[in-house]
Amino acid sequence: MFKQLSLTLALATVFTSANSFAADCATTWKRVPIAWETIYSYRNECAYFIKTSYINNDGETIEVEGAASYDTSWSTNLDNVRCPASSIGQITYSNISKPEKTIDPEFGHIPLFSAELIVREERGEPTEWDLVNVTTPPGCIPR
Repeated sequence: MFKQLSLTLALATVFTSANSFAADCATTWKRVPIAWETIYSYRNECAYFIKTSYINNDGETIEVEGAASYDTSWSTNLDNVRCPASSIGQITYSNISKPEKTIDPEFGHIPLFSAELIVREERGEPTEWDLVNVTTPPGCIPR
């Protein structure tokens, strides 16, 4: 008999506290974004390269080599990420006809060899909204 009374009191307590808990719950409608505009940002990775040879006034073959790179900043405007036609970089010279003759490297203009456009997609401002039923406080179980 005592066990049955204890169980009845325990269930009554749980039921009463659940009812008061449910009474504290609030259900509201909230606007939440479900779609956003897409913003594209661009950047170019520019590669500069030269490899050529020529014959100097002494009849010696001179090999010319140089490379450089440049990355533009991110921009939403494609006009802002163009690669310059040339870049300053170190150019080395080798005397193919007389390898024992050394030529000091120098800095000069190296022509654009390739450009790789990088595209990044980002989420912009919301464009569509939906109404969602929200119960507060979190975890609250309404009646």
